[in-house]
Amino acid sequence: MKKLTSIVFPLCALIIMVSCAGLNKTQKGAAIGTAGGAVIGGAIGSIGGKVGLGAIIGAALGGVSGTIIGSKMDKQAADIQNDLPNAKVERV
Repeated sequence: MKKLTSIVFPLCALIIMVSCAGLNKTQKGAAIGTAGGAVIGGAIGSIGGKVGLGAIIGAALGGVSGTIIGSKMDKQAADIQNDLPNAKVERV
């Protein structure tokens, strides 16, 4: 459990810092997906006693997923801006 705690707190801090930074959706998705995946993978890995392996696999899968989702969101915003030139696209 101590290993899991040492992974969870730094990754939660990373998520908070990234959400406050001026990054695009692709970059935010990659960082948050990596951190979130590591936490979830570590938690699942702790059940079988392999926290590190679970965190690594979770970080990889979360990072890829977050990058793909963030990229699609950036593309969607660009498409809206191109289709409706006078529209204001807000990233919330």
